Amino acid sequence: MTLGYVEADRFVDVYSENGAIVDGNTGLNILAPEIILGGYTGVGSIANPIETLTSSLRVSSQSGDIGVINTGNLSLYGYNAIYAPNGNVAIGTTGSLTVDGGEGYAGGDLSLLANGDINITGYSGSVRASGNLLLQAGGNLNIGGAGGYYNYAYGNSNTVAVAGGNLNVLAGDLYGTSNSSLGTSSNTTVTTGGNVVVDRSTIYGYPEVNMQVGGTISINGVFGNSGLIEAGSPSTINVEFTKLTGGGYSVNGVDGAIYDALTNSGFVVLGDPAVLGASMMVTYSGV
Repeated sequence: MTLGYVEADRFVDVYSENGAIVDGNTGLNILAPEIILGGYTGVGSIANPIETLTSSLRVSSQSGDIGVINTGNLSLYGYNAIYAPNGNVAIGTTGSLTVDGGEGYAGGDLSLLANGDINITGYSGSVRASGNLLLQAGGNLNIGGAGGYYNYAYGNSNTVAVAGGNLNVLAGDLYGTSNSSLGTSSNTTVTTGGNVVVDRSTIYGYPEVNMQVGGTISINGVFGNSGLIEAGSPSTINVEFTKLTGGGYSVNGVDGAIYDALTNSGFVVLGDPAVLGASMMVTYSGV
């Protein structure tokens, strides 16, 4: 199915049951408040995405890639908000991007990019890639927090999280308190222009966690609900503060603390407290 231009006052629902949905012009393809796209062998492509102007999107492909570029703030909503079990996914927007109670899954690589914030929250708001996961926000990157429950971002190969502002991995409060997580069974790389806050939640990588932080790192936990930045052996947690006059880290409000045994919170390598200069390496602007 080749799309030229489609416009609706409320809702657009497009399916290609045995083929793909492909871009058929040089400009906008769909203008509508709500859009659902399903192409059996693909929706757009990474190189030539479908262009949308919407605030609400759900998109799926059984055996192909998904490529969508949106104008404005975008919410990916509902069960299987993104579903590509046998393909790669790249979705970008010029505003903020929110996975609110939806689940995003790619059998290959999954990339979410926003000029504004990226928010992964709501009931089971999550993103998961069997390949690499890239989350790139021009503003803040928020996982969990107010209104969140069981929120996570996971890439099986590598996870890369980039925030022009702050990275917040926060316990959700929708049904009591639930930990949130950002990480991978391989390397996790975090780059921020601002602060990193881990509150009763986890950033993890096996074997390594690599962080370049423009502000400070704050880890908070309580008894029975730890806050952790955790790496697996034999590698390390590598932290570079990119400003010589800023930076620094704290655990439960104690500056320079690496681990709090009472709450099992802090920097951990293979389940044990990290050792500064050995399993935890810290530099300031490369020094």
